[in-house]
Amino acid sequence: MVSAVSADQTSDSDIGVKGTPRDTEELKSALAKFREPHAYEVKRRSLGVKSSKIKALFFRVKLPLTLAYCRLFKISRPAIVVLTVNNNCNWNCNYCYGDYPSKGPEDNLSTEELIKVVDDLAEMGCIYTVVHGGEALLRKDIGYIIDYIKTKGIYVCLVTNGQIFPKRIDELRNVDNLTISLDGSEANNDKNRGAGTHAHAMTAIKLALKEGFKVRVQCTLSQHNKGEIPYIAKLAKEIRVPVSFSILFRTDFTQDDDPLALSGDEIRTCLNTIKEYKRKGFPLFTSTQNLKAALDWPYEEFNKLYLLKDQVPKGFKHLPCYYSKLKFHFEGDGRFMPCTVMSSNDFEGRNVRDVGVRDSIKHVQDTNKCVACPHLTQNEWNLLMGMTPRVVAVNAWEQVKELTRWY
Repeated sequence: MVSAVSADQTSDSDIGVKGTPRDTEELKSALAKFREPHAYEVKRRSLGVKSSKIKALFFRVKLPLTLAYCRLFKISRPAIVVLTVNNNCNWNCNYCYGDYPSKGPEDNLSTEELIKVVDDLAEMGCIYTVVHGGEALLRKDIGYIIDYIKTKGIYVCLVTNGQIFPKRIDELRNVDNLTISLDGSEANNDKNRGAGTHAHAMTAIKLALKEGFKVRVQCTLSQHNKGEIPYIAKLAKEIRVPVSFSILFRTDFTQDDDPLALSGDEIRTCLNTIKEYKRKGFPLFTSTQNLKAALDWPYEEFNKLYLLKDQVPKGFKHLPCYYSKLKFHFEGDGRFMPCTVMSSNDFEGRNVRDVGVRDSIKHVQDTNKCVACPHLTQNEWNLLMGMTPRVVAVNAWEQVKELTRWY
């Protein structure tokens, strides 16, 4: 077995704990290491992957057709996988549950181990990956990993905070979608994510759009930026990119006294504000059905954020969950989980280093008992995987608009 320590890491950050600058000499040393020629770039170029508009359209059409096939024939397989390639991060966002800044390279899979995971997923029918971390771009082999995924005919959505993106842009041109995190105006975004993070994100967004990347923005709403929905909506319309929202609920990793988590009333206000701006025609990706499902959640303070099969209140009609059936979450340390919600709670995943990819996924399929939650990201996917006609139609239209930037 190849050692995980061989997963080469680099840091290009001047953002330290709670946004404080890191030591200048440490930063210079990290940057010097980053600029060294690396064998992974040679390997990446040898793959010969090249994007085109026809390929981009094909990968977008492939997903709903595959989901329809799986639903029609009741097939469970990892069609969609959130692939956490890095358990480290160069930022220290105040609300993050991952504790990524404290983790070292030894927590990550090696290049060879990740390639084996990708090979196995492709054999099992994976067609769509969300590649992220931590901060995925801290891996020196990230360009090679992305292009290798593309050789398997798999869609790649790359999620990043954007800081390192300008320096690594040429390695990333084959991604199908680039999602960059931004939580609002500079003052409130930086309260969430650290001093200077708004500037880094906006630089990355503008550069990516200029260079022809298909860009989305991901916004997490907390106490700091709960009033930033109008700003984000107007920015999205101005730069012509769609925005998806997440809510910082009170959970096992954001305790009842967490000053950043939103109250039930604040959550409902945010959801209704998103609905209002969506109705006005702003490019907000979060669907109306998704927002309604969150507003209908039976726990007024949103203090219970997932339900096991035997916990569903009588008479409550929830959205069907297809996680652990069609979509899976892969942790950077090698464990498959149902989703990010369960990875932060009670589910005990099995590590691919111990049991292999197939058995790790089968364990999730056989043992996950969660059936419902109010999380916007999860339920947007559930509506699509459930082939909800209106959501499928809207999603198809969104794909056309994303390809053409017709916002």
